[in-house]
Amino acid sequence: MMRVLEPGIVEAGDAWEVLERVNPDGSIPAMNDCFYLHFVPDYAHRIIAMPGLGEWWREQMTQRLEKQHEYWTEMLKD
Repeated sequence: MMRVLEPGIVEAGDAWEVLERVNPDGSIPAMNDCFYLHFVPDYAHRIIAMPGLGEWWREQMTQRLEKQHEYWTEMLKD
């Protein structure tokens, strides 16, 4: 999750500063990997419990847990 601390214009080459990482193991690449490619139920449970996470992720991971073997992302692997 990101937020604007100072309004302005961001341009290519501008520096970004991470002030706090609320969910250190909740990167977008890691969550996408779990959701689409290598589903790990324990990690899905951790994703659902992450503070500040969008409701879409919670809903999708909950559905994914409920239908692990028949979920639509399994069709992507064929």
